[in-house]
Amino acid sequence: MRRQIQRAIEREPPTERSPARTSIVIASFLFAGALLVVGCLILRTTKADSATQVGAEQAGKEPPRGMVWIPGGKFTMGTNDLRSFPNERPAHKVQVEGFWIDEHDVTNAEFAEFVEATGYVTTAEKNRTGRN
Repeated sequence: MRRQIQRAIEREPPTERSPARTSIVIASFLFAGALLVVGCLILRTTKADSATQVGAEQAGKEPPRGMVWIPGGKFTMGTNDLRSFPNERPAHKVQVEGFWIDEHDVTNAEFAEFVEATGYVTTAEKNRTGRN
């Protein structure tokens, strides 16, 4: 086998790359690099400065007063830890859309105002069995 390889090497004339081909390869790499740099610059300049700005662009209007935009994305929901509750398993990938959320927790007074204005009935109130 070694002799066959040696004979094949001896029979084939050495190939040299032409300067034109080398120039084309170098030019192609330079062009691809330039495209990458331009693409990164474009993305960088159009990138929003804050989550609120992203939300305003997404919704096409000013952000609601007291709210911030949470961008959508993928995350792992749940766990594979056997010490967890059964309804927490298995861990799986989830895709969520972006959404607006209040900057602070809802106070009892704000919730009472909401219930008064809308007639909202909580799950606990719907499931009353006559016991307090």
